[in-house]
Formats: sequence, C-alpha cells, structure tokens
Amino acid sequence: MDLDPGTHRLSAHAGTRREAGPVPPRTMGWALAGVSLCAAVTLFSLLLPVPLVLPAAACALALAGFALAAALTLAGRRMGRDAASGWDAAAALVFLGFAAALLADTGAALTALSELGAR
Repeated sequence: MDLDPGTHRLSAHAGTRREAGPVPPRTMGWALAGVSLCAAVTLFSLLLPVPLVLPAAACALALAGFALAAALTLAGRRMGRDAASGWDAAAALVFLGFAAALLADTGAALTALSELGAR
C-alpha cells in the first residue's frame, strides 16, 4: 500500500486500476417480471371474477419464478458463476407473486370461490 505520510490515506491511484468486465443486463430480469405481471393480470381479469384476479396472478407468478429457477438449476446455471439476468427474473417473479398474494383480499376471494363452486 502506498500511504501518503501527511494524510495517512491511500494515494489517488494506488492499486485502483483494474479491467472492468461486461456488465450483465440486470434490468432485463425485472422487465421480464413486469411484463409477465401485466400479462397475467390482464389475462386473469378477462377470465376470472375481480376478487380472484390477484390470487390467481400471485399463484401464476410465484410458480413461474420457481419453475424458472428450477430450469436454471437443472441447466447447470449457477448464481455466482453465470450471468445473473435469469436469476433476477426468477427472483422478481417470485417477489411479485408474493406481493400480489399479500395484496389480495382473501375474504372476497373465498366468497367468489364458493359462488363459483355453487354453479
């Protein structure tokens, strides 16, 4: 280390030069999850009663995230070694699925499910 004797700090360029590697497109994982969320909510809002849209989207997004993570693991992709955009997408899908589940009104969803079961 090259310490400056007057300030006891590292000099401005001591050991800071290193080559930067390619930056993985981390925003692609969140973009994929956002598009998936919009598509799922739009599809479910056309097919299901309103109280069931968020629970159905929550299940679909969380399962899609876990399926993507399983596919990445089975394909031999690892988080510290390979590009992280696939793992970011899987984590974002699971996160958005859990968030949709927390935002859902379970009482209204159960009522809607019992009405669908009575038909």
